[in-house]
Amino acid sequence: MNITLLIILCALVTFIPRVIPAIFVERLNFSPKFDKSLNLIPYTALVALICPGVLTVDPDLWYIGLIGAIIAGRLAWKRYLLELLLF
Repeated sequence: MNITLLIILCALVTFIPRVIPAIFVERLNFSPKFDKSLNLIPYTALVALICPGVLTVDPDLWYIGLIGAIIAGRLAWKRYLLELLLF
């Protein structure tokens, strides 16, 4: 099979499932509570990516990752409380 054709087909296979929901989601009306939970998905994905790095930063200086995670958590909580007050 031609490599260019294979790349185009692979791009279509990954592009179509991402575009179809994006088109139809604009037409749906979600409740404010559900909409807010959808807005939290990027944060949860970020936590899933960061946590393993925090736990394995340096075996000898393990507390460095923990201190960074605590500071980031406090800043995120402050941001969350600020958003609650504004909305």
